[in-house]
Amino acid sequence: MQTAPRVALVTGASSGIGRAAALALVGAGFAVVGTSRDAVNAEPLAGVTFLDLDVASDESVLALVGEVIDLLDLQERTAERVSKAPPLSPLEASGREDELADWLDDHGAPNGWQIAPTFVQGGLDVDWLEQIATAVDEQGILQILPSSASTTQLRPSC
Repeated sequence: MQTAPRVALVTGASSGIGRAAALALVGAGFAVVGTSRDAVNAEPLAGVTFLDLDVASDESVLALVGEVIDLLDLQERTAERVSKAPPLSPLEASGREDELADWLDDHGAPNGWQIAPTFVQGGLDVDWLEQIATAVDEQGILQILPSSASTTQLRPSC
């Protein structure tokens, strides 16, 4: 049985104590969402996805909650899609793997050719990855791809 990854939300993760906490949580195996008032210009941290948040602004907090809800919905729909993935012939699977590997390479994912077969087995395709890419920034997509590959291996090969 696969367990959901542990996720931590760290406010002020772009500097100081928040940055140190985010790095410590990444080191402990957490997927970290870090917030900053200026997430676009925050220095990237390996394992941390930055989102905009000004804790002094009700509008900013509500926007973040909405963004998190949208991402959770996308995660739920992806899990449902994986659970209903149809079996493919070897020729169909090979073609889809090539398409996905090209897409992953175009989006800067390291070793896309290794990730693609898992996504194909899970019923994911280029159109689905495009939906994910529009929901998260470029940094975010690169952080979730490798972990997504391991969580989509839900069905044994026939």
